[in-house]
Amino acid sequence: MKYHQMENIQILEKAHYHKSGRPSQEQSPDHVTYHLQANLVLNTQAITAYQNKAGRFILATNLTDIEHWTPTDILQE
Repeated sequence: MKYHQMENIQILEKAHYHKSGRPSQEQSPDHVTYHLQANLVLNTQAITAYQNKAGRFILATNLTDIEHWTPTDILQE
């Protein structure tokens, strides 16, 4: 996870039984599964570094009338 981080990581254990319904107190689970629960947060340092790296380009054109052609207008054309 390049642009995210996990916080408050918890491992949850869940018991599974073959019969449906509530198991008796003496019955042991048939198998156990483990689930990961965490909060996902943005890695702002990695995102900022990527934006600074990828956010530059040169707008070159032969249109010289600056008052008529704004940079936004040129990109839309």
